[in-house]
Amino acid sequence: MNSVDEQPQGFFNRGLVVILLTFSIPAILTIAGTYYVAVQGRVPGGEDSTICQQALTESTDVRLDVYAYTAGLVEFETQSILVRDTSATDTEWQTLFSDTMPSPETFTCDTNIQQVSETVFLLFNQKTIAISSDSGNTWRTHNICDDPRPQGNRCDSEALNYASIDIQADGTGELLVQESAVDEFGEPQRDESGNPIPSAEWTLLTDDVGVTWRLASSE
Repeated sequence: MNSVDEQPQGFFNRGLVVILLTFSIPAILTIAGTYYVAVQGRVPGGEDSTICQQALTESTDVRLDVYAYTAGLVEFETQSILVRDTSATDTEWQTLFSDTMPSPETFTCDTNIQQVSETVFLLFNQKTIAISSDSGNTWRTHNICDDPRPQGNRCDSEALNYASIDIQADGTGELLVQESAVDEFGEPQRDESGNPIPSAEWTLLTDDVGVTWRLASSE
């Protein structure tokens, strides 16, 4: 009788072990992955690369880095722009900005670095711009979530992009911001060509080479 009673009990115990493993292993992996991202600041399993590096001026170098990875079926990139003062000895690269985005646009030295005038330079991606008006000695950045914005609520940078960036030598400039339509899960929607489907847009204006910005609609 004991052997008959022990068989269901053993089966029950094994079932508990299977259930615990089924639920605990994914939870442990999720916690570990979250901890890794928190410590490293990025999703594991991607690939680092330096897209390009060039001399911006006689005393300033610029470098474009990318960390590319895939989440589900979507390609992501963390795009970073760094600068270095070459007039000093043993100077390290300084990160001006770094943005992670799905379905990234082209990111190269030819397309994302602009010399506006002899002293004004513009570095940018879809989410952030950096402007120097003193030949790269100092920089001002403006992110897609920075004020001013039409709404003061929480900013979802994944649904926002700079659709056009225009900085002039006289210090004036315009940033056209587009907000993508999103699905019920908050994911930005794209057309058949992979372009964001805009649901709203607004323009930011500057008269002082990006020191201050204002909404065009507020004028």
